[in-house]
Amino acid sequence: MQDEEFQSRLNAAVLAAFDALLMEIGRETPYAIALFTCESAMSIGFAATTEEHLAIREVDVDDAAYYRWSTAEWRNEGWRADLFESFTRSPHAETGDFDTHFDGILEAMQMALANRRSKRALQLEDVTLFATVTDDDVAEDVENRTAKVLNPPSVAERFHRRYD
Repeated sequence: MQDEEFQSRLNAAVLAAFDALLMEIGRETPYAIALFTCESAMSIGFAATTEEHLAIREVDVDDAAYYRWSTAEWRNEGWRADLFESFTRSPHAETGDFDTHFDGILEAMQMALANRRSKRALQLEDVTLFATVTDDDVAEDVENRTAKVLNPPSVAERFHRRYD
């Protein structure tokens, strides 16, 4: 678990990134927002995408779920990276234990997204929120677990069926 100061700063960064995103996308319809980290949990990033961005992509039917749900293909991957620079650090600076640090980063990301959902509920009503780990085998498990906690049941269920 991260300390209160870390969580407070992450909450503020996510709020600022979200508000800047709304200004950037204008009338586009966001359908997903995620926080991501890498397998070494050395950084945190913000990603978001819109239905309009997905619609302009020439996507093969077999790859549709990948393009819809992979943050690497989204409209705003790494959005407002400047807000998240202070979250880059040694993999286990606080604890000396990587697993504890990794779990703490995932928990902090989930809490920041939950905070955003509570503070911007109307703007996020049908938007899927989740946390992920880029290029790692645990990504789908982390995504499913966090989506279940962060979203209304109908949104979470739709997300869990994304690869069916």
